[in-house]
Amino acid sequence: MLFGISIASLLAAGEGSDLRVGAAFFAAFVAYASWLARVLFDHRQARRRATIDLLLSMRSNDILETHKRTLQDRIRQGPLLPCEAARLHGIMVKDPDVIATDVEREVAQALAYVLNLFEFICASVEYGTYDDELLFATLGPQVVSVADKYSAYIARSKTVNPLHYLYLTTLASRWQHHPPRIRFQPDDPVAWYFRRADRNARGGRRSR
Repeated sequence: MLFGISIASLLAAGEGSDLRVGAAFFAAFVAYASWLARVLFDHRQARRRATIDLLLSMRSNDILETHKRTLQDRIRQGPLLPCEAARLHGIMVKDPDVIATDVEREVAQALAYVLNLFEFICASVEYGTYDDELLFATLGPQVVSVADKYSAYIARSKTVNPLHYLYLTTLASRWQHHPPRIRFQPDDPVAWYFRRADRNARGGRRSR
């Protein structure tokens, strides 16, 4: 908008010296650059606030915590092998040839819930909804771990549709081999707000 006003002022001025024309163009450029910088800054802050809201909602998601505990109990027994991954996938797609136990159903439901949630988060990062840097600093190890621990299930799912968990596997690989540079400053207001909110969430959980 400021750029348009500056150009209009320049045209209204009519003929003038080269110095005046150059000064007018410079002023227009500075105004446009300032406006663009502000827009980019506001967009970055909005992404960070959305990321903070996501992280805090995950901490208070009891369903997610229950499913994570179910998967942790399963992983303690050993890695997820392709044959078991095929059975779990068959449970989720309601394959009539798969006769499942109650424990297998719980694991299958937990696995689908967690993987679908992380796929949504990773897709949102790719499309710019969430802040890549802030999310890597908080969920990076979990994203990489989920993609690795349950790779057999992901591979089985991809035999049905190669696009299944595409964003999860892509982002996990990128973060593992080319992690983003963390640029938080001590006086960063968004980082400070996240640390404070994180402490409050942890304190609230301990007080239960």
